[in-house]
Amino acid sequence: LFVSTTVIGVIFWQRLNFHPAAGRLKVLAYIWAAQNAVLAVGAIRRLQMYIDYSGLTHLRITGIYGSLLIVAGLGIMVYKVHAHRSFLWLVRKDLFAFFVALVLLALTPNDWLCSSYNARKIMEGKPRSLQPVCLKDLSPEALPNLIPLLDYRRDDLDAGKEKRVRQG
Repeated sequence: LFVSTTVIGVIFWQRLNFHPAAGRLKVLAYIWAAQNAVLAVGAIRRLQMYIDYSGLTHLRITGIYGSLLIVAGLGIMVYKVHAHRSFLWLVRKDLFAFFVALVLLALTPNDWLCSSYNARKIMEGKPRSLQPVCLKDLSPEALPNLIPLLDYRRDDLDAGKEKRVRQG
């Protein structure tokens, strides 16, 4: 996605962006951008399936933010081509989008989100979500979300697995 956004940007870097006969090339760029949007949706969906299967971690949250930032960059590029904006305008908008994503990532309570999501998945019978909880040093804000795991019970009455979850 990043490479295709860069290629579209290079193609429409200078005079071609403002040339009146560049209409067909712009249509091809829009089609390519639409294909990349479908690719981005697929990548985010695969990330969501992976999180559902094996739990939420800080790195996966960063992956979500990164994927959304790339999609935003693609959208900004398409708007630049459509509205005949300059390269300097593009750089400003991309830097602003990066700054917003960075601030949002910094303000995201990662430990709380991860422990809340993973504890809920464990209680639903998906013990693979226990691994991110056990392998990470968690901040105090994450610990209250783990209290329900002390009363963990399995439908199959597997006492060994119950004990492992309750003891972390």
